[in-house]
Amino acid sequence: MLYLAAILFGLEVFLFLLADRKIYNSIYTPVGFLGVPFVAVVTLSVLVGNRIGFVQPDVLTILIFIYGAALFWLPGMLLSMGTVSAELKVSPFTFIRFDQVVNRTIRLLSWLFLLIVTLGFARTYLVYGRIGSEAFSAAFAGGGLVGHCLSMMKYNAAYLFASERRVSFGTLFLFLTTLLFLMMYNVKGWVIMTLLVALVARHLLYQSRVNVVKVVAILALGTGIFAVSYVISLGNVDPVFLFEHFFHYLFAGVAGLSEHLRAGVETDHDFLMLFQPIRNIVYFLLGKEVVGSFSEFWVNIHLFGTRTSNVKTFFGDIIVFGGIAKGSVVVIWAGLASYALLLFSLVKRSGIALVLYLFFAVSLALGWFAYYFNSLFYYEVVCYVFLLLLGTSLYKFLVQKGYWRQLLTTDRESK
Repeated sequence: MLYLAAILFGLEVFLFLLADRKIYNSIYTPVGFLGVPFVAVVTLSVLVGNRIGFVQPDVLTILIFIYGAALFWLPGMLLSMGTVSAELKVSPFTFIRFDQVVNRTIRLLSWLFLLIVTLGFARTYLVYGRIGSEAFSAAFAGGGLVGHCLSMMKYNAAYLFASERRVSFGTLFLFLTTLLFLMMYNVKGWVIMTLLVALVARHLLYQSRVNVVKVVAILALGTGIFAVSYVISLGNVDPVFLFEHFFHYLFAGVAGLSEHLRAGVETDHDFLMLFQPIRNIVYFLLGKEVVGSFSEFWVNIHLFGTRTSNVKTFFGDIIVFGGIAKGSVVVIWAGLASYALLLFSLVKRSGIALVLYLFFAVSLALGWFAYYFNSLFYYEVVCYVFLLLLGTSLYKFLVQKGYWRQLLTTDRESK
């Protein structure tokens, strides 16, 4: 039954991809990003998990994934009815354009953010010295102005890297320094996500071909980032430890949900945890202590020792926090919002919206590990992009109407 359930999950995702390919003329849709890596990890867990010391997922866990994938895909299919134009059916991403005013604004902000983050890093290093410790990471970019600037640098770096067919030296410098500071912050997930968003965006925009060499290179790069992050935080690391920890990371979500359900640990624990940034903003305004957005439920996922996990995959975290009924609503909402972002970027031919969509999509691609949308970044980046669009639209309106020239002239005369 376990193998049959895994096959059904793979078949379901394959059929959804075929449907999306027909609707959007692309497989780079939310269910594609979420489903394909998810199926791959579930398959590996079923086939080799036990053999290398990890618990296998049970049938119920995979049935939850099947149910969740269907709920996630359905609103996207319904949303596409009457909104997908003939142009999108021809070639969906070749019409995407990057606004020059937006480009200049993001580039200017990127240099400003880089200056702030560099000064913050230097100050933290002088106080703490050792890079990679939890204390250093928290003091460097765990909050405050530096933390928020570094958070938006992720978006800016990916946007600029995607917007230029031939990447300029300035853009490459901003991109690499952003990745470097993220490594110093020691959050490997954000390094990998930012890199993937930039690479996938270039692939979609410039129609580069996918081949085995590129796929292997990306997997090797991701594995390398994973290893380097532990070398930075722990110093010299045993290769055996890295190997074991890599597979622990890979199977933590799938095996974690299975063990959580087997142990009978409660679900519908705290629905608002799925929207923790909003609650924390309210807590902050009320003077209450801000609460972390991580699960407190740890389960052992190793057969011959103690290797614990508190992540339960995209669908599993939603169920643990929200239960089946409310969790189903959250899954539908996540699918609706993800497909709406894709449609908006394609219909409006907007480069800034496409990069925003890809940050959500690449986060879905890590759905085999955890639910990421209770991170403040996703709320911040939506507001950030909205303000960029609003500000640049207002600027272009003032220029078009001649008001901007009048304002500058009036300012000079007053001096």
